[in-house]
Amino acid sequence: MRTLTFRVLGVVASIALTLGACGGGGGGDGGGDTITLPAIYSDGALDGRINYHVPTGSDFIVQANLPPLVGDHDCLSGVANGYGYRSFLCYPLASIPAGANVTQAILRVWQTQVTSGGGAHNPYDHLGDLSLHHITLTNGTSLTGPDCTKAPEADMGVLSTDASLGVKSRDVTSAVRADLLNGRTYSHFRVQFTVTDSDADNWCEAVGLSDGEGNGGSNLPELVVTYAP
Repeated sequence: MRTLTFRVLGVVASIALTLGACGGGGGGDGGGDTITLPAIYSDGALDGRINYHVPTGSDFIVQANLPPLVGDHDCLSGVANGYGYRSFLCYPLASIPAGANVTQAILRVWQTQVTSGGGAHNPYDHLGDLSLHHITLTNGTSLTGPDCTKAPEADMGVLSTDASLGVKSRDVTSAVRADLLNGRTYSHFRVQFTVTDSDADNWCEAVGLSDGEGNGGSNLPELVVTYAP
C-alpha cells in the first residue's frame, strides 16, 4: 500500500509540474505570443521595371509606375532584339512596431499573364525560373538604371517555376529583419529570370505580375509580417 501511494503521488506531482510550466505565470516571454499585421501592400508609386540590353548589361530604360514585367519582348515592333525586363517591388515597413522581433515575413505576388510567342515559347522553358532578389536601391527609394544589375543583398530563392497563373509566394523574413536592423523604411525586391532575361530569338517570352496600383484593388502584391512584441 505504501508503494502504491508513492506512485500515485508521483503521477500527481508530475502533472502539477507540467501544468505549472504551461501556465506562463510570472516572468518569461509572454508565452511566445505573436501578432500578424494586416497585409502590407507594395507601393505602386515606387514599384517599376527596367528594360535593358541583356548581352551587354547596359542601356537601361527605367519605367517607373508601370506593372511588373519580367523577360523579353523581342517580338514587338520597335523593340530591338536582346532587350529584357526586370521588375521591382517596394514594401513600406512603417506599420511594423519599433523593436518588434519579426518571426516571419511572406511576400505574395500574383502571376497575371504569361506571354509565350503563340504558345511555342514558354518563358520558363527558355529563360529559367522566376527568382527573387533582396536589394537596396542606389538612390534610396527612387528606381535608377544601375539597380537593374547591381549585386543583391541576398538571393531569396525561386519565386515561380511554371506558367500557371495565380499567387506566388516566398519567405523573406531574413530580408525584412535586415532592413529593420539597418534602419531602412522599405524592403525592395527585384524579380528576374534565373538564366537570362532575353534569349534574343525574336519571340516575346515574358511574365506579368500584379501591380501595387492596379488590379482593381485586388490581388495586390503584399507582405504578410508576423512579429513577437
